[in-house]
Order: sequence, then structure tokens, then C-alpha cells
Amino acid sequence: MEAGRLGAVVIQFPISFKYKQTKKDQEPEILHGNWDHLLDVLNLFKDYPLAVELRDRTWDDEWVLKELGERSVAFCNVDQPRLGSSLEGTQYVTVPFAYLRLHGSNAKTWFNSDSRDQRYNFLYNPKELEGVERRITEMAKKVKKTFVVANNHPRGQAPANALQLKQMLSGKKVKAPRNLVEHYQKQLEEVAVLEG
Repeated sequence: MEAGRLGAVVIQFPISFKYKQTKKDQEPEILHGNWDHLLDVLNLFKDYPLAVELRDRTWDDEWVLKELGERSVAFCNVDQPRLGSSLEGTQYVTVPFAYLRLHGSNAKTWFNSDSRDQRYNFLYNPKELEGVERRITEMAKKVKKTFVVANNHPRGQAPANALQLKQMLSGKKVKAPRNLVEHYQKQLEEVAVLEG
């Protein structure tokens, strides 16, 4: 932060962390303890630019978005598989920067794997990347800076997809390391030039 290189501190919560809980045949009830916990954590890091990643769809709430904005906290949009009560497809902007994390859409192993790496073992195809590009473009219209972080990483998919997105957004070929281009030749041969 002192060097001026910190974009944001991302505070990440699991899908089990909900804003509201629905009881049978009743209106959803706000879980004030979870909101208070979120505020406590945000307060601990208030000296930094913040983004908060909330994965449960009950956080998709106008009041929550307004409150985050008033506290200068970015809503971290997530690309993940739609499973259970997961939140996906948002492109909210609550502060002067936008934030998107790409976790992949590996629905088959998201909750059914002993390995964290298998959950994020995902390579976006061109059609999926076009959808991500549209989200980035829409968010970028509202802000000066947009952060996109690829987290689909166990076998180098994240940097390969990040380079593809960079080329899509800029319209220019991007520099890439030889070993990555060789491994992801099909994905990168048209979008990348070798570094050095």
C-alpha cells in the first residue's frame, strides 16, 4: 500500500455465510449477526481499499449494496457455477473500482471433491470468455479501474484465460511465456506472441 501498488484487499466469505435465512412458510429473516460480523471484519481493514466476496445469493440485496458503497467497499462479483444458493452473474459497482473473480464453472467437482484444486480446475472456453468480457466491459463503463482476477488455476488455466481476456479487451496480441503458449497452444496461438 505504501508503494501505491495495492489494488484492494479481498475479504472472502464462503457460500454458507448468508445475509438472510428462510424458514418454512415464512418470509426470509435477516441474520443480523452475520451482517455485524461482516462490519467487524471490514472495520479491521478500514485503512485499505476493500472488496468483499459474498457467495450466497441472499447478499444480492439493494440495501447491502448501498451500505457497502457508503462504507467505500467494493462488491466482489464472482464467476462460479450456479449450485444451490450460489450468487453468480452479477456486475455490481459500489465504489470507484470494479472487481471480478473468476473461479470457473466446474459444477461436477465443486462440492464433490476432496481436492481444492479440483474445484478450480477449469479452462474457460471462447463462448464463456465472451460472457466474462461483456461483464467486464459493462462494469468498466462505470469506473476508472477494473480488477479481474482469475482463480481457475491448478494447471495454468488462470494465466491462459487471463491472456485471452486481455487480448479480447485490448484487441491486440499479448506477450506470453513460451511454456504457457506451448501448453495452451490451441487457446493462445492466435492471441499471444512469445515474450523476449
